[in-house]
Amino acid sequence: MKKSILIILGALILMIAVGGFIFIKCHNDKEGEDDLSSADKDIIVVTEAYPTTFVIYGDDIEFDEKINRKIISEITEESLYNSDGYTYLIVNDLDNKAHLTKEDIHVIDKFLDNEHNNFVYLGTESLERMLSEGLFGENENVYEPDDLAVGVYHEAGNRIVTAGMYKKGAEYNLAEILIHMHSYALKM
Repeated sequence: MKKSILIILGALILMIAVGGFIFIKCHNDKEGEDDLSSADKDIIVVTEAYPTTFVIYGDDIEFDEKINRKIISEITEESLYNSDGYTYLIVNDLDNKAHLTKEDIHVIDKFLDNEHNNFVYLGTESLERMLSEGLFGENENVYEPDDLAVGVYHEAGNRIVTAGMYKKGAEYNLAEILIHMHSYALKM
């Protein structure tokens, strides 16, 4: 009887010690996560959880060095092709240098048939052409006059059109906004 009580007490002490160790270990692991900024968490999403290639057409955008990016000089199926992971096409037309043709828009439309591909247009010059070519579907009035970004991402197999994330006169870090937008879309 005395021996069984000692065994039970020993087992309880061992369980408490193991439970305490696990609690401390988990708490310390979460502490490191809480120390990360939201921008750092977004970078982890697009580099580790959902590895993404950021494809840039138009003026370059300086991203964090951890971001996998590719600059293209023309929009073709070949230039947009990514054999693994996700692709985020960014057309940077803020300085009106990345004019999109009807053919470019049709390639982008086909590119968006893949649920692993998302898109954002920065600027206003080619917006009417994209609307008239039906790139945004029925969402003709999704943007406001001061919007400088219109994007398409996927949620549950559907294309979702969004705007308003970057506006005229904005003093945000454009690269961080783009990473955050894509990170958010991926987690949907």
